[in-house]
Amino acid sequence: MAINIAHLIHLQTRSLTIVSKLIFVTISIMKATIYFALSTLFFATQVFTHASNHLHRKSPGMSDKNDPEASQDLEKQEPGYVPELMSPIYLPSGLDGSFCADKTGFCGSKDACCSMGGACCPSGGCCNEPGTGCFPDKDGRTLCCKVTEKLCGNKTCIPKNTTCCRNGSYCDAGSTCVKGGCCKAGTTCNKKTGAKSSGPDTRAIKPSRLKTTT
Repeated sequence: MAINIAHLIHLQTRSLTIVSKLIFVTISIMKATIYFALSTLFFATQVFTHASNHLHRKSPGMSDKNDPEASQDLEKQEPGYVPELMSPIYLPSGLDGSFCADKTGFCGSKDACCSMGGACCPSGGCCNEPGTGCFPDKDGRTLCCKVTEKLCGNKTCIPKNTTCCRNGSYCDAGSTCVKGGCCKAGTTCNKKTGAKSSGPDTRAIKPSRLKTTT
């Protein structure tokens, strides 16, 4: 009888030990599960926050002053520049233009008055139209052309970036003066004369009547 009681006590003690171990394992598993869930939630929150901020900085049409990349882009923008203006024509000092009409100036002893927008020529005379200048021809006479032009021959004004031909006409950029018109660059034309021109001009003579050979 005593042996049976001792055996029962041993079995109960063993059962309690097993139950305790199971409880300990269960608690450990629950702790690990809770820790894993919290870690996953924290990581997901960080990723979502980073992605949200990234999308905010890169959203089209939005400007973020706190974004260093956006600040660099703004600093790299080139400022606007005002184009240079033509220098005004000043009348010589010490001259009395009180006898000239309104909006005119005194040019010198040979010529009385000149438009304030015109030019007094050093050799005498006045180029009265605004935006014109004085150009001496080969005979020593003064002729008037626009400031963006030059004198060709004795009576023709042509753009500065073109070449004056013998007959008073001119050729545009990359062309050569030839008899009857202009010869385009890279093309051989009959009876070639003159020199190559420089600068574009839409009013140049077209070589439509020239016979060319490649």
